[in-house]
Amino acid sequence: TKLKNLKIKGTIDSRDFYFMRDSMSSLSSLNLKEVRIKGYGNVELGEGQNLDDQIPNSAFYRNSQLGGNQTLTRLVLPDNLVSIGANAFYGCKYLSGSLNIPEGVIDIQRGAFNGCVALNGTLSLPSTLKYLGRYGNGPTSETDDEGTDYYGGVFQGCSGFTGNLVIPDNVELIRGYCFSGCNGFYGDLRLPSKLKRMGVCAFSYCSGLTGSLTIPQGVISIPSEAFNNCGFDGTLTLHDGIVNIANDAFANCHFKGELHLPRNLKTLSNNAFGNNDFSGNLNLPSTLMHIGSSAFANNWRLMGVLDIPYGVESIGESAFLRCTSLISITIPNSVTSIENEAFEDCTSLISVTIPNSVTSIGEYAFYYCISLTSVTIPDSVTSIDSYAFVNCTSLKSVKIPD
Repeated sequence: TKLKNLKIKGTIDSRDFYFMRDSMSSLSSLNLKEVRIKGYGNVELGEGQNLDDQIPNSAFYRNSQLGGNQTLTRLVLPDNLVSIGANAFYGCKYLSGSLNIPEGVIDIQRGAFNGCVALNGTLSLPSTLKYLGRYGNGPTSETDDEGTDYYGGVFQGCSGFTGNLVIPDNVELIRGYCFSGCNGFYGDLRLPSKLKRMGVCAFSYCSGLTGSLTIPQGVISIPSEAFNNCGFDGTLTLHDGIVNIANDAFANCHFKGELHLPRNLKTLSNNAFGNNDFSGNLNLPSTLMHIGSSAFANNWRLMGVLDIPYGVESIGESAFLRCTSLISITIPNSVTSIENEAFEDCTSLISVTIPNSVTSIGEYAFYYCISLTSVTIPDSVTSIDSYAFVNCTSLKSVKIPD
């Protein structure tokens, strides 16, 4: 059919959506405001059955080869709506304007508006919303197929959105890549107080987000790249219940002020805080067991004395690279290796204590520490790699094992 503008009243089900998707090749404007949706059949993605008042999975998405609808530009959602199914409008790249999700919706599933790059207005989410990114209607829909979220963020790649991103306070789940690449949003981001779980890259590359950020009490693990390359330029507040901060979680932002790490933190993965602008003294919690590569790299305002807690076994590559205001570092006798470039270009570093538990010092480990005046290498060290202390121009005393 060549019908372009369609307003529907009454009751429809998944078969009607799939007819519009597959047989109405010219459909441009769709008004579902007065529609009621009857659940019919099983979901196409995930587990469970289609629900009443749920836009079905893949309503306007055909498959990975054919993509989403290529003609739909305007959409009005039903007033009576509870859920928007997985991939419902995935790849509808000409859908434009603002997107208003009606009150009553509790669930917007994975990939629902992924790649809708022409949406160029604001995003309005209802106060009833609880889940962003569930997959299907089965009992494990919050975690099903989580390993492939990299192409299934709810609003992933919707770079045309503008205005503030306001996430309702009832939201408990924000799954992987949900807002990844939505760089048109601007201003502060307030995470919901009821948030319990985020997925990887949930807000990555939201470069327009600024201001400060507070992680709510229900979130105890910060996933990989959760806020990587965001534009935050205020302070970061982390609560003491957080036990794990994964790789690149807060990397390449512009956070300022003192960084107060959680009291119960155990793992600090690669590049967790790399390339920020934190300042003041850095106090590492006694529970910490791992400092990943580039964990604090290029935070040049971190200053004073750094005491690495007992229990840390390895200081990762470039962990404190170019932390140029640190003046003293104490390494505990639980550390067995100082990796490549761990303290390279720490130009204010005057003293470092290397314990007799360390067996290896990597390449460029203290390269260009131009203020370092003396070093004692303990008997336990069996290897010192190339350039470990090159350009330490103030060194007057080096004691090495026999």
